[in-house]
Amino acid sequence: MKRQPRYTVVTCVYNGEQLLGQAIECILNQSCADFEYLIVDDGSQDNSYAVAAAYAAQDDRIVLLRNERNLGHGGALNRAFAVAQGDLVMVLDHDDLSPPHRLELQSTLLNAHPKSA
Repeated sequence: MKRQPRYTVVTCVYNGEQLLGQAIECILNQSCADFEYLIVDDGSQDNSYAVAAAYAAQDDRIVLLRNERNLGHGGALNRAFAVAQGDLVMVLDHDDLSPPHRLELQSTLLNAHPKSA
C-alpha cells in the first residue's frame, strides 16, 4: 500500500509540450522527495500528454490525468485538487521552473507559520 505523501505538486498543461519537460524535471529533482506529482493534460492537441506519459512511466510519484476536452486552467486544477493525496498542494505551471530546494523551503516556511497553510 502506498503511503500518503506530505505534498502534492500539480501541473496543468494545455498545448505546452515545448516547456513541459523542463517543468517536470524541476519537480522530480527536488531535494525533498516526499510528494506526489499530479500532471493534468487539459485536452492538449499537441504532444503534451506523450511528454508527461514518458516521465510518468519512469517515476511512480507521477499521477497523470487527461481531460478529453479543455476545461480551462480552473477546471483542470479542480480535477487535480479532487484527487490530491498530500497534506499540502503546490502548483507549478507547465511553463515555470523551480529551484531544487523549492519544496523544502516552502515546507520550512509553512511549518514555521502553520496558520498560513
